[in-house]
Amino acid sequence: MMLFPKHEKNYRSETDVFLTEFDRQYPEKSASQQAEITLYQKINRLRDQATTTNAVDLFDF
Repeated sequence: MMLFPKHEKNYRSETDVFLTEFDRQYPEKSASQQAEITLYQKINRLRDQATTTNAVDLFDF
């Protein structure tokens, strides 16, 4: 009995194709994009690494 049906693994949505092409055409990030990237890098770092403090302000760059 198959619990999960097989699906196409190489499928790319139209949105994914569009965004990939957009990133190729405009490789420079805007100030707001760079701020968001920096924020999520900090969130990921705090998630993945243990900290000794209990409270961390995510928006304190």
